[in-house]
Amino acid sequence: MKKLLKSLSVLTVMFLFVSCAAFQTKREVLTGNIFLSTNPKLKLKIDERFTYKGVFIQPKNTKSRDSDRTSFVDNEYHLWSNGSTVIGILFKKLLSSGFYWIPGKEFNKKSVMQIKSNKIAGRNWKTGFWTVWLNKFEYNKLTDAGIDFTGDHFSKLWVRQAGEPISIRIFYWENIDNNINTKVIIRRGMTSDTEMRFVEEFDKRADAAITFIK
Repeated sequence: MKKLLKSLSVLTVMFLFVSCAAFQTKREVLTGNIFLSTNPKLKLKIDERFTYKGVFIQPKNTKSRDSDRTSFVDNEYHLWSNGSTVIGILFKKLLSSGFYWIPGKEFNKKSVMQIKSNKIAGRNWKTGFWTVWLNKFEYNKLTDAGIDFTGDHFSKLWVRQAGEPISIRIFYWENIDNNINTKVIIRRGMTSDTEMRFVEEFDKRADAAITFIK
C-alpha cells in the first residue's frame, strides 16, 4: 500500500510539473523576424526591414468605472522600427480577479475610425485607424530604444480578446507630413477624397509589413 501511495505521489508531482511547463508563456522573435507567442497563441511575420527593439513591461493600475475597486494590468510591449515607422505588439493582461475586458469596447470610438471585424488567419480581429497619441511610458521607451517619434503619426490597429484576462493589440505607426486627424474626421462625420486615398494606401503598407500566420 505504501509503495502504491508513493508511486501515485510521484506521478502526481510529475503531472503537475508537466502541466506547469505546458502552460508556461513563451514569447520570442525567431529567425526571419517571426514573432511567436505560446499563450495566447500568436504567430506573425514582420517585414525584415524592421529591427526588433526588445520587450518592455509596464505594470499599471486601472480603476473600475462603477466602483472604487482597482485592478492591476500588466502591459507587455514588443517593438520593431524601420526609421520612424514602428510596429508594436501589446499584451494587456488583467491580473486582478473579478475584472474582465468588455466586448465592443476595444476602441475609443471618438478617436478610431473605420472600425471593422475581420477573420484573419482563422481568428476574429477588430481593426481601425487613428492619429497616434502616446502616454509618457510609451514615448520614453521609444526614445530609449533610439526611435525618433517627433511629428505626427498615423496608425492601423488590430485588436483581439484572447480569453477573459488578455487583450492583444498590434499596431503599425508611420510618421506623416499631413494634418490628418481621426478625431476631427469623426466629429465632422465625413472624409474627403484626399483622406480616403491616404487611408487606403496606408492600409496597404500596414498589411504588407505584418503577415498573420496564426
